[in-house]
Amino acid sequence: MISNIDSLLDKVSSGDILMAKVVRNLAKWTHDLQHCIGLVYYSRDFHQLSLMTNDPQKFLQMNEDQGMDSADDPYTRYRDQNFWSTRTYNQISSIIQLYVKKDAGPLVLEMTGTLNHLTRFDLPSSDGRERIIDSIALMRRISMLDASNIVMKLEAIMLCSKLCENHDTASLVAESNIIHDMISIWEKCDGDAEVHLHILKLCEYLIKFEETRSTVLMGTG
Repeated sequence: MISNIDSLLDKVSSGDILMAKVVRNLAKWTHDLQHCIGLVYYSRDFHQLSLMTNDPQKFLQMNEDQGMDSADDPYTRYRDQNFWSTRTYNQISSIIQLYVKKDAGPLVLEMTGTLNHLTRFDLPSSDGRERIIDSIALMRRISMLDASNIVMKLEAIMLCSKLCENHDTASLVAESNIIHDMISIWEKCDGDAEVHLHILKLCEYLIKFEETRSTVLMGTG
């Protein structure tokens, strides 16, 4: 199914919510698979990877004595699969942009959740900056939805946090007004502990970097 992700997204474009849920589940599978690859690389317990896929060698090279060169990048084989290509990402972004204006409902929720499961190993570095800027624009639009749409706002906050996990992407987030949007959500969702928790997690990421720390501590009031 993951090898036909673009065809599945073609159906999502026509409003197929069931297929949107399938795509989100596939994104969660690739996310969990990467987590498992990391665990197996350091623990040398290959049984865990066998539970995730019936072809472990497709994602991590293992020799007869189950040893690996510690200098190897454990995610090389995963990246070579190129599950989430540039076209795939563009399809997801286009679907969100298409539906967020007229129907900020389940379809947008599932596609935003899909983006939340993608990692840096899923996004080609050649156009990474453009993707990040595009994601920020999507987050801003989602964050400005009706205050009652808490679940959708949570997905936007989590996507923002994901982009703030490393220095370069956090700087791009800090340069935008999305942080002020998050503060606005905090105020509008007064009393919602889960919203507050995720916004605090976002601020924790931003405070780690010098460039973004001043935006949080001095730029938001």
